[in-house]
Amino acid sequence: MDDKTLEELAKLGQRSLGTLEKLGGWLDDVFGQGLREAGTAFEHSMAGFKLRNLARVLQKTEKALEASGFSGTTRALDPRIGIALLEAIGDEPDETLQDVWAAYILNAINPDKPRADRVLIEVIKKLEPSDWPLLQQLFLLKPAEVTAESLERDFEVLEEALDRLTSLGLFSYDDNPYVFLTSAARNPKFEAPISLRIVSPNGPAYEENKLFRKLADATSTIDATDK
Repeated sequence: MDDKTLEELAKLGQRSLGTLEKLGGWLDDVFGQGLREAGTAFEHSMAGFKLRNLARVLQKTEKALEASGFSGTTRALDPRIGIALLEAIGDEPDETLQDVWAAYILNAINPDKPRADRVLIEVIKKLEPSDWPLLQQLFLLKPAEVTAESLERDFEVLEEALDRLTSLGLFSYDDNPYVFLTSAARNPKFEAPISLRIVSPNGPAYEENKLFRKLADATSTIDATDK
């Protein structure tokens, strides 16, 4: 890395730190000294792109906080959670996933919502930008059996995405076409399906896990973010 590149990174880091300083006092209440320490560490390493990502997400969060009309006391994050969250945000340059992080923070600092946890942080860190439109579509569905056709998606593309989401713990893969515990049509014990299943043309299915709904709840304010 040449001297000019290092100089530009340093300037970017300084500008991003300035942006953080201008944001509301809620940051100190939520993240405490961790935000300042993370910012200083980023500046010293001249990782200006990390500070830029961090500043963008926190700006989005502040705008979403104002738009939501939330007037209560924000909840402070456990320092270990806060640092993990800040580090994850710093690594995300994609606009779509920055919106996801902003929504996640907005829920995490609301005392009426579930607390932030490292499991979901790790899940969001590993999402691809293309995953989010699919997840948003699936979040809106009630427990049922659906197909690629009903989702208006090519199955090969859908399967690739679902395999990735399965590896993150959001879905389980059932390759036994003869066992359908959640289908009322196949098992009269249940009056209605109790989970979401995406069925392949050959019978195997992807079934939502608890973590899938947990992610849906933790990012439920996504529409409030300013893209």
